[in-house]
Amino acid sequence: MALAFFSIMNIKNKLSRIAIATTTLFAVFGIIAAPAIAEGTLGLAFTNTASTDKFVESLHGGQSLWFVVAPGGTQTRELLISSSGTVPELVEMSLAFLGRNNEGQYLDRNKAPDSIKWVKFSPEKFILKPKATASVMMTYTIPADEPISSHEAYVLATASGASGPSKAQYSVPQAIAISRPVFLGVGTETELAPKINIIDLFGEVVDGKSYLALKIENAGKVPFSFDGTLDMVDSKFSNRKFSGIKFISQPVAPGEKTNILIPAPLGLTEGKYDISLNATLGNEEINKIWTGKLIKFTSIFPLFQLLGRILMAIIFLLILAYSLRYLRKPRNTKDKELIASKTKLEFSQEELDQLIESLTKKPVKKAAKKTAKKPVKKTAKKPVKKTAKKPVKKTAKKPVKKTAKKPVKKTAKKPVKKTAKKRA
Repeated sequence: MALAFFSIMNIKNKLSRIAIATTTLFAVFGIIAAPAIAEGTLGLAFTNTASTDKFVESLHGGQSLWFVVAPGGTQTRELLISSSGTVPELVEMSLAFLGRNNEGQYLDRNKAPDSIKWVKFSPEKFILKPKATASVMMTYTIPADEPISSHEAYVLATASGASGPSKAQYSVPQAIAISRPVFLGVGTETELAPKINIIDLFGEVVDGKSYLALKIENAGKVPFSFDGTLDMVDSKFSNRKFSGIKFISQPVAPGEKTNILIPAPLGLTEGKYDISLNATLGNEEINKIWTGKLIKFTSIFPLFQLLGRILMAIIFLLILAYSLRYLRKPRNTKDKELIASKTKLEFSQEELDQLIESLTKKPVKKAAKKTAKKPVKKTAKKPVKKTAKKPVKKTAKKPVKKTAKKPVKKTAKKPVKKTAKKRA
């Protein structure tokens, strides 16, 4: 026992020595005492200052990133790029292509916008510290010979990890990007004056809430935001008035149609109203009047509407399944009956063909015999019959019928006919 205990203690001491030696080696070569890896994040926020151009400010309040520059002119806007990340970021400014389809607008980095040749960012590349904000000046310079036109694009800010002054290592994403649409109108205020078509005003229910929907179209060459007020008076009860109903639209691109949803005021019910619209677009006042305009709201709760649609879909599927089942079964039985009747008809037709052939052959022979005999009869007998019989019948029968009685006809005619035929 003592020997076993001694050997176990000896093994433990050796293991402890090995553990101490390996720990020392790892510490020397930096395997365990490596620098800690910090988890870093990238983040950007993109805004711009209000425009000082009066014409641009009249279109959308100066908040959107829009430029209106005459040929040969220049215009500058300030962009504010803020960091929401935890590590320094290398930010690069650029212009990207803005396309449009049925689903809206999209960004395509593989295409260059046509206005990229006129834009300049100052600075174009810079390092942004965590939680800091940088000012970037964006300038459009338009050649003097450039025709009147409009251009759309995306301003793109791309951030990637930048090495800071500290020796700490960061694990960050490769890059992030943030974009914002920009509009450029080349021309003067008169040439680029906004134009709007007010199409209709109607009631609409969205998510169970009633709205007045104002449908408009941008018929001009510059985008704009349309805002104003509505005044409504009940056509039957003039004391029911709804005044100062405010509305404002999102930016509307040239050629775009949109519905401005205006929350219906409390107490507004379905009916006919006299409505007046008052708004300002650029330097132009917009007025529109509807007399006896019928406003309707669908009062179906969305849940009931959804349940109704589901119920209608189930009924439709049941009808479809029943009709398919009904149509398939008769077709199968009819096909079998048709096949059986076709086979029967084929055999019966063969039999009928044989019968028809047999029937048609016999009359042909008789007809041939009759045709051979008839000429003899016609030459010998018919002249006698025509000359002897017919005159007698016509002259003797008719007078006798009218004047004499039937017994007289029988006694007089029969002996004459028989004696005449036998003698001949």
